Amino acid sequence: MPQRPAVTNPGRFSPLDRAMDEMEHALTRLSPWDGRSRDGASQAWLGTTSARFCRQVLDALDWYPDVLPDNLDPVDVRRIMEDELETIERLCRRRDRLRRLSAHADAAVQSTGGNLMETVMEVYSLLARSGRARGITAVPGPDDPLA
Repeated sequence: MPQRPAVTNPGRFSPLDRAMDEMEHALTRLSPWDGRSRDGASQAWLGTTSARFCRQVLDALDWYPDVLPDNLDPVDVRRIMEDELETIERLCRRRDRLRRLSAHADAAVQSTGGNLMETVMEVYSLLARSGRARGITAVPGPDDPLA
C-alpha cells in the first residue's frame, strides 16, 4: 500500500475556502454575472484584438477630439478608457493565475485519487482472494480493456 500520511483534517482546507470566498466576493463586485450565462456585455471582448482596436480609437480621439459632444471632455474619456484597459489587463493576469491554480487543484485531485485507488485496489484484492468481495463492483483499471 502507498506510504503517505492520511489526510483526515477537513480544517486544512479552511484557508483555501476563506481565500476563495474573498475572491468570489471581490469578483462579484466587479461583474453582475449570475453564473449562468455570459450575456450582459453588448460587445464581446476579444482579448488582444479588442485591446488593439481600443488603442487605435484612443489614438484617433487624440487626433480628432472634436468628434465628441461638447458635454464630454476628451481627456476624461481617454482616462476612463485607459483605466478600463488597465483593469482588463489586471483581471486577465489574475484569471490566468486562477487557471494555473485550478490546474494545481486538478493535479492534487488526481494524485490523491490515484493514491486512494492504489490502496483500495490492494484491499479489494485481499477481499477478493478471501472470497469476501461479493457485491462489490470493481472499477476498471487503466490497463483494463473495459476502461
